[in-house]
Amino acid sequence: MPRSKCFFALLLSLSLTSALSQAARPSVPQKFLDQQLLIPATGEHRFSNRLIETREFVGVKKKEWKACHQNQAADSLVSQFRPFAAGESFEPIEQFMESRLPSRDLRDFERQGLTEGLVATRPWSGDYWPYSNGILGARFLSGEFSMFETWLERFQFVQSHPAKEILSLQGQEGIRNLSPAEKYDLIIGSKGNSFTQSMWQQGKIIYDKVGKVEEWMGICHGWAAAAIVEPRPAKSIEVLSWDQKWVVPLNPSEIKGLVSYSWAMNPFPSAFLGERCDEKQPRQGPNGRILNPDCFDLNPATWHLVIVNMVGRQHRSFIMDATFDYEVWNQPVVAYTYKYFNPQTGAKSKSLEKSVVSREDFTQDPYAAFRSNEARFFVGVAMKVAYVIENTATSDPVDSPQADSIRWVEYRYDLELNSYGEAIGGEWYLESHPDFIWVPKNGVRPRAPLEEGLYNIEWTGPTIPDAWADAAQRSAPTGKILNSITEGLLKKSTE
Repeated sequence: MPRSKCFFALLLSLSLTSALSQAARPSVPQKFLDQQLLIPATGEHRFSNRLIETREFVGVKKKEWKACHQNQAADSLVSQFRPFAAGESFEPIEQFMESRLPSRDLRDFERQGLTEGLVATRPWSGDYWPYSNGILGARFLSGEFSMFETWLERFQFVQSHPAKEILSLQGQEGIRNLSPAEKYDLIIGSKGNSFTQSMWQQGKIIYDKVGKVEEWMGICHGWAAAAIVEPRPAKSIEVLSWDQKWVVPLNPSEIKGLVSYSWAMNPFPSAFLGERCDEKQPRQGPNGRILNPDCFDLNPATWHLVIVNMVGRQHRSFIMDATFDYEVWNQPVVAYTYKYFNPQTGAKSKSLEKSVVSREDFTQDPYAAFRSNEARFFVGVAMKVAYVIENTATSDPVDSPQADSIRWVEYRYDLELNSYGEAIGGEWYLESHPDFIWVPKNGVRPRAPLEEGLYNIEWTGPTIPDAWADAAQRSAPTGKILNSITEGLLKKSTE
């Protein structure tokens, strides 16, 4: 037996005795394992060919990321986790997870069956409600509205056919095809359709400045957070308007939109790991390794410890930028499964012991100049990750996991192990890898500025409580939505 395997076998025999007991845990659905990369992740992007070819999407993603997270930045943990020496702090990961790391030892992961994992409650798919459609001002249930191709056409159509006119001509029947924002205006009794107007005003500011509203702009960050925290809207509901003249129908897609918008626009504490890459062509070394620390993104050890402990052990989701490039971002993680490979020979195996190689035997290491001084062993990891993606809002009266859209992506990397078998660093083997990860902190909810003290009020009557209506009417012109109301709607949909 090669000395690397002999020595690692010795380490295995001296394994820690603090392994957690094997609690019942969800298993990765067999259909996922059988079909693996059913739909390649490369099929999903929102940028024009010109932006992709010129790599201008990098700047666009930077702007989108800043816009997405501007409300949360003040309360967030932002930490770039680089390779580190044994004995240094794992605090950034533990702060991200809001719990201690029960183990950093790959042998523990293997013994406890954590080479695969699945979240306990699957995040739900939802629309990202693009600004080019008017955000929640989109009349997506209207056939006429769906025929338009630009923000300006849609804006002009809605302005020339206001909700007031539709109600006057069509009565109760006309409410069905109104936008979620127009229905929210009816529920809160806003004057002048003010919440809806704020939706279009947000797009108008962009249009007046640059002459168009890009289709990539939306509230995907709000959807992603809501999808992992809030329960799935299960069924359509009916709510009485504030003036009690109308019955306002809302289907699951519309409720998802209102809930997602609350998470997008109202602040809440969250934790981040990783950095955004701002370069179109990040400088690379001879072996293709990205040299800019920001573009290197998450260290593989960070990624591995987080996904195994959060998804595999705790069965909790978090949100990732699925690739460092233009394809997708802000995607809730659902499941993972991984195998090993020997980084020296490339031989694949399900066994950690068969795949590990010592530092002295890793003679073909292309990243030798970047390794931690504390690294004693190396092992390759081929991980397949399932994540939820957005889908288009529909008229469906019910929602279920069968309506979700899930993709798989494969990441390949190696891990640096110290003399205790703990992951302390690593290198990516493919350009496709997570850019950054983030998660709302446990137990938090987004709150509008005027919502303080209102969220303990119960919605017991046929219309929303008076205090909610007053705060909602004052918030609507500024584009703010009351989370108390969206949670009330969600509760009705899940009862």
